[in-house]
Amino acid sequence: MTGRKNATQKFASNGKCYQILSRQSGKAIGVDEDGTLLIMCTPDPSALSQSWKLETAEDGFCRIFNTASGKAVDVINGGTGNGAWLHQWPPCDADSQLWKLEPASSRGCYRFLSKASGKCMDIVDISSEEGAHLQIWDSLDGENQEWKLVAITDGAEAPKATAPKRRRSSTRRNTRQTTAPAKANRALKQPAAESTATLKPEKTE
Repeated sequence: MTGRKNATQKFASNGKCYQILSRQSGKAIGVDEDGTLLIMCTPDPSALSQSWKLETAEDGFCRIFNTASGKAVDVINGGTGNGAWLHQWPPCDADSQLWKLEPASSRGCYRFLSKASGKCMDIVDISSEEGAHLQIWDSLDGENQEWKLVAITDGAEAPKATAPKRRRSSTRRNTRQTTAPAKANRALKQPAAESTATLKPEKTE
C-alpha cells in the first residue's frame, strides 16, 4: 500500500503540462524575448513559452521544464542569496535546478523552494507588471511567493528532458543582471487578478 503523495510528487508524476500563475497578479510565468530570463506574462494557454512540465528528481525534488525549449528553471550562476534571478538553462546536475513544492497559506496555491538555498520563487519588487522578473527570496508568506498550477486543457506534451549533465562553471555565462534591486519583499494582502485563459484547474487534495 502506497502512502499519500506530497505536493511535489502529485504534480511531477502525472505527465501533465501546466501554466504557473501568480496568486498576486494572476499572471503566468513565461520567458522573455531573448528566451533566457523568466518573466510574468498575461496568461495565454496556447503559448508554449508559458507551458511547464514538472519531472521527478532525486530526494523528493523536481525539475521544471519549459515546453517550448525543454530547458529547466534555474537560479542564475547557482546563486543562493536573496535577489538571485531565475532563467531557463539546459538540464544539468545542479541543486539550483531542483525545486520542492509546499502548500501555501492560500488554498490551492503552492510555494516553490530551491534545494540550493531553501529560498522561495518570488517576483522581483513585488511587481504585478507585465515582464516582471523572478528571483529567489526568503520565505515571507506573501502572495508574490504563492503559485497556482493550472493544467493546460490542450497543452502540448513537453519534450523529453535529456539526462542532466554536470555543470562546468567555466562555461556558465551570465546573460544579464544577476541580482534584483535591493528592495525588501513584504506580504501583500490584495486579491489576485482573475485569469481570462481557458484552463482546467488541478484538483487539490
